[in-house]
Amino acid sequence: MDRLPTAIRAIAVGRSISILGDQVALITLAFRAKAELGHFGLAAIALAGTLPLLLLAPWAGLLVDRVRTRPILLATLTFQGLLCIGLALVSGWWLLALIAGLAAGTALVNPAWGALVPILVTDAQLPSAIGLQQSMTTAAQTMGPFLGGVLVYYSGFHVPLFGDAVTFFVLMVVAMLFRVDRVPSGAGTRRVQGDTFKGVTLIWRHRGLRSLVVLLTVFIAAISVIDVSDIFFITDVLHGSSLAYGAFFACFGIGMLAATLTTKHHQSLVRGADRLIVLACGTMAVGILVVGSSMTVWQAAIGAVLTGIGNGIANVQFGILIARRTQDATRGRVMAIVGGIFGAASILGFGVGGVLVTLVGSRWVLLGGAAVSGLSLFLTARPVLHGDEELATLPT
Repeated sequence: MDRLPTAIRAIAVGRSISILGDQVALITLAFRAKAELGHFGLAAIALAGTLPLLLLAPWAGLLVDRVRTRPILLATLTFQGLLCIGLALVSGWWLLALIAGLAAGTALVNPAWGALVPILVTDAQLPSAIGLQQSMTTAAQTMGPFLGGVLVYYSGFHVPLFGDAVTFFVLMVVAMLFRVDRVPSGAGTRRVQGDTFKGVTLIWRHRGLRSLVVLLTVFIAAISVIDVSDIFFITDVLHGSSLAYGAFFACFGIGMLAATLTTKHHQSLVRGADRLIVLACGTMAVGILVVGSSMTVWQAAIGAVLTGIGNGIANVQFGILIARRTQDATRGRVMAIVGGIFGAASILGFGVGGVLVTLVGSRWVLLGGAAVSGLSLFLTARPVLHGDEELATLPT
């Protein structure tokens, strides 16, 4: 296979640096919320950071499909960098407004990057390109919480937030230096009724993709529920220490990273992104079941690795599938809507998880999550694999 273009590698590095900064900032803001906003601070920050992804998705996607990508990236990344500087300087409830502004920027830049990457590579290079992006992202997400905790402990709240601001400017330099751009095929066309919500209608009308989005939405919600339950399960039920919980959490990240780094091998063993996603979801369901059935932390760690592997494969293959099944004229809107739906599922999962842990206990939450995930896979696997005759692309 041809070597990936330098621009793709630079984008992967730049985005991973930015995501690392975001993870550090997230930990910092969690501590600030606890100190400055009281009991409801964490929930308020989670909502402020996620709701814009859902509410602005249709309009963000339309903008990505109507305007050149490079100006969008440069303007939005500058805006986000300035907001991060503001986060370091303000306090109290003003934090929520700035966090919502950052999330609004993310609602725009994520589909912009997502629509850009496929046009910079050949179809044969696409799996490697998306695998590289995802593996770098996973590494940043795995390292970020630890680095954030260290920085908050030694430097307080301000340095990590100024550092996150710098990462946005680094990513802006990547966009400028490599002059990456996408001129969408819909640029300059008149807006007609229904254009804004075209991503929603396309997903709804495509039986296979609709079933796939439902399947992954359920799994994202289930994993979010489980994220709330894990700390109680490891420390209270299995009597593990905080170090044991940290190791357990790291096992999930290790599984994800291993999966994303071996993308080419998955495709050589199983043909078709849709088949690999179904297999990955089955692996996640088994992993969740192993965690919920565990009697020791080490048994739970095995389940965490399995869940991470499944999650990593599903993330990469879904990115490949969306890039190949969507046409350039509507790719931004489809990606934006999917991102919004998955973000909403994550919020719902966190909320439900907190309630269920209190009502039924962490082990039953984990076992219930495995059961719901398995049932969702059973109900959606057939249309995912056979919807609209294999790999037919979405119409414009």
